[in-house]
Amino acid sequence: MKRTTTFVFLLVLTISIFLLSSCSTPPEDVANAAIGNEVTGSDTQQRGDSFDETQTSYPLDPEKSNFTFTGYGPGKEHDGTFLSFSGTLTMENGVIVGASGSAQTDSVSTGIGPLDNHLKGDDFFDAENYPAITFVSTAIVDGTFTGLLDFHGITREISFPVTVLEDGISADFLLDITPFNLKYAAIDDNVRIRFTVRI
Repeated sequence: MKRTTTFVFLLVLTISIFLLSSCSTPPEDVANAAIGNEVTGSDTQQRGDSFDETQTSYPLDPEKSNFTFTGYGPGKEHDGTFLSFSGTLTMENGVIVGASGSAQTDSVSTGIGPLDNHLKGDDFFDAENYPAITFVSTAIVDGTFTGLLDFHGITREISFPVTVLEDGISADFLLDITPFNLKYAAIDDNVRIRFTVRI
C-alpha cells in the first residue's frame, strides 16, 4: 500500500510539473499598453485624430507593413494576423505626428482553418457584428502613442510605446483584452501585439 501511495504521489507530482511547465504565458519583458475608460458619443469625435493644413496624410504601404498578434493559453500559443488592413501616417515638416489604422476581423489568419473560424465567431472577434478594429491616434509624446481603439464595439483610450522610423513606426506591446468584453475565457488576458507600418 505504501508503494502504491508513493507511486500515485509521484505520478500526480510529475503531471502537475508538466502542466505548469506547459502553460504558455506572455513574455515579462514586453510593455503593457495602458487602457483608459470607455469613450462614447461626442467625446469620441472630440478626442479623435486632429488634422490641419500643415499636415499631410500618407497611406501605409502593405508590402512594407506587417501586423502580428500572439494569444496565449494552457500549453499553447498561436500567432495570427489580418490579411486585410489599411492605415495612414500623418506628417508635419517631415515628422510623424499621427496615425490611424483599421483591420477587417473576417480576414484573421493563423494558418489553422478551424482556429480562424473560431476567432471570427461570436465569442471572440464576432466578425459579423464587429467587422473592423480601428485605432486613431490623439497624441505622440516621447515615444508613446495615445489614441482611441475601437475593438469589439467598445472604444477606449490606450497608450503604448512605439519606435519612430524614418518612414513609419513599429511597436511591440501587450494588450489586456478583458476591458473589451470578449466572451472567450480560455486564454490569457494579455495578447501580444507587434506591428511595423511604413509609407
